[in-house]
Amino acid sequence: MKKRVCKGALLLCGILFFACRGTNDPTPFFSPELDGPVVTGLIITGEDSPEPLASWGKPSEPRDPNGRLAISTPYPNPNNGSAFVQFQLNESMRIDMWVVMAYHPAMQPTREIFAANGTIYKTNSLSVRTLIKNNLRARGIYSISWDGRDDSGNVVPDGFYRIYIKGGNTNTLLWTDLLLLREPCKAPPLLRTLLSNINFKGC
Repeated sequence: MKKRVCKGALLLCGILFFACRGTNDPTPFFSPELDGPVVTGLIITGEDSPEPLASWGKPSEPRDPNGRLAISTPYPNPNNGSAFVQFQLNESMRIDMWVVMAYHPAMQPTREIFAANGTIYKTNSLSVRTLIKNNLRARGIYSISWDGRDDSGNVVPDGFYRIYIKGGNTNTLLWTDLLLLREPCKAPPLLRTLLSNINFKGC
């Protein structure tokens, strides 16, 4: 009987912990279906700037409370396989930056990777692309691009992705979400309506 009570208490504590944790906490949410980060919304940007045009859902993009590291929303977002991301360092530090598959209930994930030779295969890895690895950068504003391919040069499928950036000196982990969508009009219904209302190019 005591064992059942203990197990029940532990389960309740776990439920309360995840229910009370805010979307801006610097810890990624994970989906049991994909075992990866969950996208709660999306900031829409145009082709030339990370400035927001609109937002869909409740985007989760944490900020560094100490102001030493920042990452902007990718642009354009959604994008057709070519996106830029800016990040700012307010002090010199080592940086890691990578892309992983993410999940949103409105768009079922796929793990199909399209190889350059036309072969389609499925991957069990969430990690898609390493953009920067343990690279020392001086204070400043930087821009980096992602071409919608994995580390082997294969085309990744349409869907939601999360770009993480970690400052080695600060141990700060930030992220931004993007939607890779080669045909914007095939976006989830509510997002598609939003894109049409703001005359988003391609839809």
